[in-house]
Amino acid sequence: MKAHSNHRTGWIFFTFLLGAFAWVLACGSGTQGSGGNAPPQAVATVDSGVDAGLPRHVADSGDLSDAGTPTDAGSPDDGGVVCCFGGPPDGGHADAGVPDAGTPPTIFATITISGFAFSPSTLTAPPGSIIKVINMDSAPHTVTSESASGSYRAGAGSNGVSFDTQDLGRSVSTTFTIPSNAASGTVFWYCNVHKSMMPQGQLTIP
Repeated sequence: MKAHSNHRTGWIFFTFLLGAFAWVLACGSGTQGSGGNAPPQAVATVDSGVDAGLPRHVADSGDLSDAGTPTDAGSPDDGGVVCCFGGPPDGGHADAGVPDAGTPPTIFATITISGFAFSPSTLTAPPGSIIKVINMDSAPHTVTSESASGSYRAGAGSNGVSFDTQDLGRSVSTTFTIPSNAASGTVFWYCNVHKSMMPQGQLTIP
């Protein structure tokens, strides 16, 4: 009877040890399984941090929460230029490539041809003056210098000054310039189309 009791006690103790050993194994397996199944952490891939426009510490850590606004975006905060299309650095207007028309020449006097007559028919103008001629008749006319009064031949006056507008149609105008080195003197002009049919004109260079 005593032997049977000892056998029962030993069996209970063995069962307890076996259960404790199984519990230890189960705890160890659970811990390893939990570590093996941990969710993967997100990793930010940045080429260099600088090239991506991110601060160095953000690029190195992979944490994009502190990325903020890229410093190379040209925002006014860092003094960058928002946009630039090749305009002048001083804020002026870009050159459009249109040539400067310059200041139009100053007309000293105008000779109008109307009713087969010159108006004015006598004119005084200094060297370098620009003279405008406009024809208001339907017939063509010219203002042509002549070598001598009443000769009706094209040529230079006694002071060497000559000019010829060629034929001017109705409402057509042109200009000629008295040479800046012209000597003083008188030059007569006429219409080379109608000659003696029209009165002459007279230009005096003081």
